[in-house]
Amino acid sequence: MTSALRRPAALLAGALLLLPTTTACGSDGGDDPSASDQTSAPGSTPPAPEPDPSETPAGGGPADPDQRLDFAAVETATADLTSDNPSCAIVRWSPNETGVSGQVDFRQLDCYGDQDAVDVGLPALLQTVIWVEMPSADAARKYAQDNLYDDKQALVAGPTALIVNGLWGRQGTDLYAEVQAACGCGELVSAAS
Repeated sequence: MTSALRRPAALLAGALLLLPTTTACGSDGGDDPSASDQTSAPGSTPPAPEPDPSETPAGGGPADPDQRLDFAAVETATADLTSDNPSCAIVRWSPNETGVSGQVDFRQLDCYGDQDAVDVGLPALLQTVIWVEMPSADAARKYAQDNLYDDKQALVAGPTALIVNGLWGRQGTDLYAEVQAACGCGELVSAAS
């Protein structure tokens, strides 16, 4: 009988040894920043703090609204956009030399129904995504707010703006987040009131 009584006691002792480690994983540490260090098992790393929603993964801090959005980040993020719209079977970025008054650079993502249309340069849908660089942050913000699709938002980053057409639906919303995380820049703006 003695060994039968020891077994539950040994199990209970083992469970008590695990309890502080388990508690540390689920605890936020309270007001004491070193609380998780006191309850973690020796040699283990304390859990990472929850990310602040205002921080971007790439920058590790708040997005810098004044930092310019490089077109390369936009081009990379849009490389895998797909649409069920048959007029948008193929997407291509192109410069727009006529663009807008005062532009420094203007790029547009156009949609083509098939390769033949691409070969002759006749897009079915123009400017489904726009990236523009203006001479100033104020000019970029004004351009973005004046050219929003429906009641959507645009990403403005210093003198640059990214505007996504409603054609892209959820992919467009995700595109803003992906680009902002990649560059650690910009802020979403709505239409001017």
